[in-house]
Amino acid sequence: MSGKSVSQAKRPILRYSHTYAPYPAACLTRPSPSSDQAQSQTSIEGDILIQLSYSAAKAFVTNYYTDLQAARTKLKEYYAPTPSISWNGNDLSGGAADVEKLHTEMPAATYEVQCFDAQPLTPNGKGQCSILLTTNGYVKFGNEKDAPSRGFSETITLEPDDSTPVKFLISTQCTRFVF
Repeated sequence: MSGKSVSQAKRPILRYSHTYAPYPAACLTRPSPSSDQAQSQTSIEGDILIQLSYSAAKAFVTNYYTDLQAARTKLKEYYAPTPSISWNGNDLSGGAADVEKLHTEMPAATYEVQCFDAQPLTPNGKGQCSILLTTNGYVKFGNEKDAPSRGFSETITLEPDDSTPVKFLISTQCTRFVF
């Protein structure tokens, strides 16, 4: 048996295509811009939103898929009160009850997230952005080592949680399995 702890063994495998380097502080503070400089400033602000979306999505993906594998009782905390969920073509519009039922009745699974993409959506009136998140990877249902891997793809809209400035909740989720 390897020297891994139980919590390490249950973590999903996450593979990312790239990360964004942080911007130097000089890029964030500029004198009053001319029209060309204003366009450049807007571009920098857009890049910062993309970078922030990526960072928030990476943390979300790591935590969500870990809990999806090992701590399903925590999953209801990831969802808005009335999420719109489509699970392999089935509409689940029962809110929290459907979320709990879906995740408690699903068999044990091992997830391997191959990649994800995150894009900021239009800011709301409070200066907050939602995030459009897509993930792709493989899932094995059951506890057997020889269980077949199946591809999956998820598209999720993450809405800012007003109770905390750093948390996002799933407002829409569309999950498809590739057979």
